[in-house]
Amino acid sequence: MEFLPPELKWKDMPADIAKLKLEALAQAGRWDDLRMVLNRDMEKVLGAVSFHLWQARLVSVQGAEAARVRQHLNLAFGATGRGQDSQAAVQVAEAAERLGVLDLATDCYRATATLASAPQFRLSLLEKAYALHLNVHNTHGMLQMATEIASLTPGNQANAFRADYLALLAGESIEVVTFRITSMQASADGEASSRLLLLRAMAAHRLHAPLQESGMLKRLLHLTWAPGERAVLAAMLATQGDAASGFQIAEKISATLLLPEEKKFLALAK
Repeated sequence: MEFLPPELKWKDMPADIAKLKLEALAQAGRWDDLRMVLNRDMEKVLGAVSFHLWQARLVSVQGAEAARVRQHLNLAFGATGRGQDSQAAVQVAEAAERLGVLDLATDCYRATATLASAPQFRLSLLEKAYALHLNVHNTHGMLQMATEIASLTPGNQANAFRADYLALLAGESIEVVTFRITSMQASADGEASSRLLLLRAMAAHRLHAPLQESGMLKRLLHLTWAPGERAVLAAMLATQGDAASGFQIAEKISATLLLPEEKKFLALAK
């Protein structure tokens, strides 16, 4: 920063220069100096979003209560118009992620997605929210995001499977999902047909109904499944009369990788 006039005051700096100087103080660990600088004059220089993001970072580093970190992040998101300024809103969401306020980060991504006009950008925000829910094993949050993503991508079988799988896993909208997967079966082939068979088995289990194709479940073993899906498959085999195959699969699955509802299915196979 040697190129700056020594008499240049913080309140007279361009925002980009002020941000560079603030970052230099942060990198040097001079948080007390940074706290003194972050006054109302600096809010005018930085703008409300950046000012409150710096405040959130500062109070987090200095060990303040989590509520104060959240307060500044909320103020920063409010200054984006609750997602209307999408670029700034994403910055707030990413800051919330770094500071460990994951529920707020998720809310920011979703609110911004709701206002986004570009389909791909909206999808990317929803996927980020989905990933955060996945990180904390929040099945219902994952289902909410997956359902929105599937509705925005008609014809995408992977997205449809994810949403229906999570719905059956959570025990929500069972009749609706059952009707949908039954109607899709006639046009499905290959791997899609196999995935629908797993969903039909889950639906039958939830509805306490027999599965006509129970003998075909073993054919699904050669497919590549995520650990949670494999745990469900193990449970379906076990509950449909093939306890040995179900147990053989289940004993190789680490429960730490599973969602709470998947753990319950895994227990059915052990």
